[in-house]
Parts: sequence; structure tokens; C-alpha cells
Amino acid sequence: MARSKGRAGRPWRRVWNRLRSSPGSDVCWLCGHPIDKSLPAKHPMSWTADHVDPISLGGAERDIRLLRPAHMRCNSRRGNRTGQAGRPVRTSEAW
Repeated sequence: MARSKGRAGRPWRRVWNRLRSSPGSDVCWLCGHPIDKSLPAKHPMSWTADHVDPISLGGAERDIRLLRPAHMRCNSRRGNRTGQAGRPVRTSEAW
């Protein structure tokens, strides 16, 4: 059986669950608005873990200190840019 690579598997899931259940994980670090954790995973405003330093640019994948809660939409718009903390991401939806 082949081993899975990347974020698949239990180690990533454990880190993801720890971040999701931590205090303050219901506010998007990019836009500062609340995140509804009951939304389905594919919903644009659902909860996701954002890598402070994108993996594609050498960021650590499973280090919980380098993950932040974010809306899927905000995380997607940020892409693989770094240095976004404290600066809201522009979204097409008016808050």
C-alpha cells in the first residue's frame, strides 16, 4: 500500500482538529469576521486552516504555530502570498 503525501492522513488531521477546537478559532485571521463552523467544507465561508507561510514557498506543513483559522474564500484569495497578517483581504462580498 502506498503512503499518502502532503496533508492527507492522520498527522495533518490531528493538527487541523487542534487548531479548529482552539480558543479564537472562530474568527478569520485575514478579514477579522466570524467563521460559521457549521457550514459544509465546500462553502466559500466555511472554516479552513491557512498556512502563514505557504507550503509552496517553503512553509512548514504540520506546525500548528504556523496555521491560522480563515474563511475558505479569504484563504483562496490570499493564494500563496506571505505577510498578510493584520491586513484584510479584499472580497467581492460586502460585509
